Amino acid sequence: MKGIIERFKELPGMSFIPAASEEEITIWEKENGVALPPDYREWLKFSDGGEIFIPGMQLYGVTHKPLLSYFNRPEERETLPEELYVLGEFGFGDYLCFVRGEDAIVQWDHENWDEFMRWDSFKDFLPDAEEMFGEEA
Repeated sequence: MKGIIERFKELPGMSFIPAASEEEITIWEKENGVALPPDYREWLKFSDGGEIFIPGMQLYGVTHKPLLSYFNRPEERETLPEELYVLGEFGFGDYLCFVRGEDAIVQWDHENWDEFMRWDSFKDFLPDAEEMFGEEA
């Protein structure tokens, strides 16, 4: 993750929120009864939310626009499987989610309400995000 984070620091079109502390991450996990994927935990220690590849996508954190806040409204929460937790939103409306109990990251299609794409980890997702939204894409 360190190499990817260093790369993202150098890229244009980024807006990073200051890091979350280990304590803030642990408190969020305890309050929500779920463990965050290790790669995303590491990312949060770098940036607790923000935007990458503006206007590519917004990432949520544990203190800034907390992860689950977007789906606290029951009518919207019902549209996602219980095992998915939103950690970001693509500029075109799809959701970036992690799968409870796994390291997997999924892109949830907001129009078809189905999984569109899956990555084994947040670390695996980030290079694809750069390919999708980066200036060189």
